[in-house]
Amino acid sequence: MNFSERLNYYIAEVGCSAKQLADASTLSAAAISRYRSGERAPDPDGSNLRLLSEGIALLSSGRLTADGVQEDLAVCISGIAVDYDTFLGNLKALASALSIGNNELARALSFDPSYISRIMAGRAPPPRGCRLATPSWRAPWASPRPISRASGRAGAVPPICRRSCKVLQAM
Repeated sequence: MNFSERLNYYIAEVGCSAKQLADASTLSAAAISRYRSGERAPDPDGSNLRLLSEGIALLSSGRLTADGVQEDLAVCISGIAVDYDTFLGNLKALASALSIGNNELARALSFDPSYISRIMAGRAPPPRGCRLATPSWRAPWASPRPISRASGRAGAVPPICRRSCKVLQAM
């Protein structure tokens, strides 16, 4: 789904008008109109996307969070399209190259191990929005005090891990 489609989805989900969203987000009605039509999209890291996300969250009466909406819309703006078969193949290749099992991968990604097992077996889809493929995805070695398999020291990042972040972001 592209940005304008996703924005229109949120507007319908919240049940508001473009004018109401403009007022809630403090963006101009013209900007909202351009975003809805697909003529323009805000910078994924810019303040307009944050304001838009906060406006949607405000109008949702607590059903949505500004952070969740912002992350979802940013994925649509960045144009990251994830093909499930490619994603699964890349994830398996990465786990194999790093010699890590499903439990270690689940712990590093803060997921339920059974869910990771179902993803790896092809019985479950990746998480909605496929956070593993987004630039905001946090690499396993970025968690507090990781232990490197290469050195056994806390905080050491093996060279394969530095390269694998690029692989995951390309998924």
